Amino acid sequence: MRSAGNRNDVPQFDETGYALLPSTRFGYGYPFEMKSNKEITIMAVARVTEIIAASDKSFEDAVKAGVKRASKTLKNVTGAWVKDSRVEVSDGKITEYRVVLKVTFILKD
Repeated sequence: MRSAGNRNDVPQFDETGYALLPSTRFGYGYPFEMKSNKEITIMAVARVTEIIAASDKSFEDAVKAGVKRASKTLKNVTGAWVKDSRVEVSDGKITEYRVVLKVTFILKD
């Protein structure tokens, strides 16, 4: 496999010349379009920001709350992934679930 460039956000090519594209399913959100001569045109510019969200119910609820809140402020949110998770404990019981999220959104011109 050879690199398409030195930057981490540029896709890798397999031995046949096809790009191995980043998956928006996992929050990377870099939309690329393949050209016949292996050129890549970036269709949009994405930015990633980090937020912390919490819930007293579960990690899943903390993620949902974080994405919902981020979507109120950030336009064009396309994905998020959990960078870190932890719990707050009091008297041997979990009192709060916290997640650190990386949120991807597309910048407008």
